[in-house]
Amino acid sequence: MNRSKEEKLADVMLGEAVLKLLHDGGALNRTSLTEKLTDMAAREVEPARQQACLHAINDVSRSRDRTGPGAANGGATMSQFLAADGPAGDRKKH
Repeated sequence: MNRSKEEKLADVMLGEAVLKLLHDGGALNRTSLTEKLTDMAAREVEPARQQACLHAINDVSRSRDRTGPGAANGGATMSQFLAADGPAGDRKKH
C-alpha cells in the first residue's frame, strides 16, 4: 500500500506519543494518547508535524468505531489494542 508523506508523519507522531507515555510511566489508552497528541500539537512549531499530530488524533478517534479483524495485521485493530480505559489505580497492564 502506498502511503502519503502526511500519513507516514502521522504514524511517526503517534509513535512518539506512545513512547513518551511509556517513558513517563503513564497509562496507554485512547484517552491518554489523544491528550498527549493534543499537547504535542499545541507545542509543535513545525506546521507539518502539528498537522500530523491532528491527523493522528483523528486516527485514534476513528479507531473507536472499528471492530472486527484488521486487514493489515491479521487480527488486532488499534481499537482492540488500545483499551478504552487503563488499568485500575496506578497498576500497569504490562
